[in-house]
Amino acid sequence: MKSKLVFWSRALLSLVSSFLISACATTHATDPTSLDRNSTTSEDAFDYKSIVSSWTRKEQSYDNFAASFQVTAVLLSKELVEAQVKLDAQRFSWSQNETQEAKQKALYDVQSQTTVLISLYTDKDEDNNLEKSKPSWNLYLDVNGRHLAPQSVTRIYENRVSLLQKYPSVNVWSRNYYAKFAIPTDEASSSGAIVTLAGPLGNAHLKFK
Repeated sequence: MKSKLVFWSRALLSLVSSFLISACATTHATDPTSLDRNSTTSEDAFDYKSIVSSWTRKEQSYDNFAASFQVTAVLLSKELVEAQVKLDAQRFSWSQNETQEAKQKALYDVQSQTTVLISLYTDKDEDNNLEKSKPSWNLYLDVNGRHLAPQSVTRIYENRVSLLQKYPSVNVWSRNYYAKFAIPTDEASSSGAIVTLAGPLGNAHLKFK
């Protein structure tokens, strides 16, 4: 009788031990603090796409059922800028110091200016020249009654795959530009900014409200 009791006691102890080990292993595997901070997860990717989507506006004009032009504007809000730093840190396996430096620089820039990515498709290349000193289009940012022309417009030559990771809605046939305006980003992103593009193929008014 005593031997049977010892047998069942040991069996029960073994079962309980196995359960506890399994539980600990599962907890360690799913604990977010145990994950590499630079690893990319589907949740991270979904969060970034949601953020960039909330700051993206698109408009297009048609001529005989064909798109005469299409424009996408992405307002680089403080929220989006911080998300892009996190995305780049994951993509390029930055160290904590590299990530912090990039974040500080990005947040410094938004204090005095607002950057808008403009992705413009036109049927003819000659109509797509926002970076020229005399472009075919007028580009403005309206915020709280202020009608601002850009300080600078720079064409983007970044690798297409890399650019699409940051801006999934960019048209693969478009030309892409960064337009910088002399107004703090927080003011532009919180006050219902409107990006206006007016040119030979029509007008677009992209409202961030």
